[in-house]
Amino acid sequence: MLVKFQMEKCNPVCTPVDPNIKLDKDSKGKDVDGTYYKQIVGNLMYLTTTKFDIMYAISLIDKYMDKLKQSHLVAAKRILRKLLEEIQCMQTEATAIYCDNNSTIKLSKNLVFSKKGKHRDVRYHFLRDLIHDGIIDVVYYRSENQVADIFTQALKKKSFLKFRDMLGVYLLEEFEAL
Repeated sequence: MLVKFQMEKCNPVCTPVDPNIKLDKDSKGKDVDGTYYKQIVGNLMYLTTTKFDIMYAISLIDKYMDKLKQSHLVAAKRILRKLLEEIQCMQTEATAIYCDNNSTIKLSKNLVFSKKGKHRDVRYHFLRDLIHDGIIDVVYYRSENQVADIFTQALKKKSFLKFRDMLGVYLLEEFEAL
């Protein structure tokens, strides 16, 4: 997308919206090519399915599709510059994927196939490739420490309270006491 809009060599920014600029109808501003602007906005809208952090910024620039000015185009290009900043933050080490199932870990790392596991081959090729390329690392993590279980299982009170604390969630009364 950055190449498409000739933004691959621009300076990245860390936020998609400049807090010092307020977009408005800008009746005195310079007119811009509506097709180009609409293509940028359309492409950015498509990204909101996976990039929620730019949704607010896109909602701001989307309001001005009928009377486009230079200030609106600058705001749209800023969002593209934010994407460039994210691309430049490359992964330097493997992301740890915590799993409490040793069989799954062994299956994901073992490159030898068996007849019993043949139906799983396609599903695990992708995972094995990610491990082989150093993008992820599947690591054993004890079941009693799997904080994600709070979202997926019925837990005993002790486990529930432990995971809730690990997530930093407190009752209002507990928070006020801190």
